Amino acid sequence: MTGRSKTNGQVGTCVVCGKRGYASKQTAKRAMKRLYPGDHQSVYRCGDVYHFGHLPMQVRSGKKSRSDVRESRRGWS
Repeated sequence: MTGRSKTNGQVGTCVVCGKRGYASKQTAKRAMKRLYPGDHQSVYRCGDVYHFGHLPMQVRSGKKSRSDVRESRRGWS
């Protein structure tokens, strides 16, 4: 990650997944509310940064927990 954006707290592009990265959970939450007001998304950690996005359908439908999805994306299960 290189440089910090003065407008939204973004610290660059995540080397793990290529999404916008934020230095803290609070910064990601503020950016999410500013960029997508009224849209509910979740903040989550990826590597050394935080991202935000919608929960996967498996979690919303109750078939899996957040931790199950997180572990499967890391290749642990």
